[in-house]
Amino acid sequence: MALVVALLLSMAEWRSRPFVVLFTLFDVVALTWVVGRLTRAQDDKCAGDGSGRPQAAVRPDPAVERGVWRINDLRGEFCRLVPDAGGWTSGDFHDVRVCAFGTRLLMVDLQGAATGSAAAAALLHHWRSLASTEPSLAEIARRLDIVFSEHGGNHAKALLINIDDTGDAVDLVCCGRQPPYVLGEQSVIPVSVLAQAPALGGIAAPDAGPPLYVTRVRFPPGGRLLLVTDALTASWGALDEPFPTAVRAMSLDGCDSGTLLERLAEGVRVHVGAAAPPSGTLLLVENDDTLRPASVVCGARSPGAVA
Repeated sequence: MALVVALLLSMAEWRSRPFVVLFTLFDVVALTWVVGRLTRAQDDKCAGDGSGRPQAAVRPDPAVERGVWRINDLRGEFCRLVPDAGGWTSGDFHDVRVCAFGTRLLMVDLQGAATGSAAAAALLHHWRSLASTEPSLAEIARRLDIVFSEHGGNHAKALLINIDDTGDAVDLVCCGRQPPYVLGEQSVIPVSVLAQAPALGGIAAPDAGPPLYVTRVRFPPGGRLLLVTDALTASWGALDEPFPTAVRAMSLDGCDSGTLLERLAEGVRVHVGAAAPPSGTLLLVENDDTLRPASVVCGARSPGAVA
């Protein structure tokens, strides 16, 4: 459009100022070309698989559950990979609660016979009660450990998070699992926790180790937290290497949440191959101060999230 306007104006000014018209036309053409190249480069980056190679858009996979939730200034989007009916599943889930202490989130990766059992149901029930009444995340983890063990659970990797009402700080307790990643501009950094706690079912054991510590990190407006269950981060490929979550997330810097999660999920599936379909959840939490205050909006609901 700009080029057409420039041509029309040049016809009127050609005789009086031919050199000015020529330079103007050159500038418009050059600027149009540069903008077009930059736009295509960004599109190719977000359409790639994390290795820098453009790919065609991935069609929705029926084995993937997706959902979105919004609470106050927070926006969460998740992508849950579900294996075939005959495959092994880790039984992971996450749950979000709003309470007087802020917004609280629990992500659990169940292991072994506890999957789908009474222990998992008891764990979720007591979490929902404790999240609204108990100020300390460490105490919540201790009591969930007791409940889980009493109901026959033996091992559950868990991450407990509290985001205060200002949205500027995140408190977390990691129980037997990797901490989340903080995504910034051109950076993907795992949270450095004070101490890794044992998985639920082992905190009260005599050899459980050091006491539970709560780690606090800054979470300014525009910040993003990437939470990934260990079933995905520990997915081993044909080269006997785990999936490089941080490297892939870094290569997708600048992409929107949905595209980032979709490309990471596709990268995991390509990494492990068809012989071992992966199972697990990727959850991206954004501190978006443009959202309407005190709003709670739930997107597609699934067994992977309850808001």
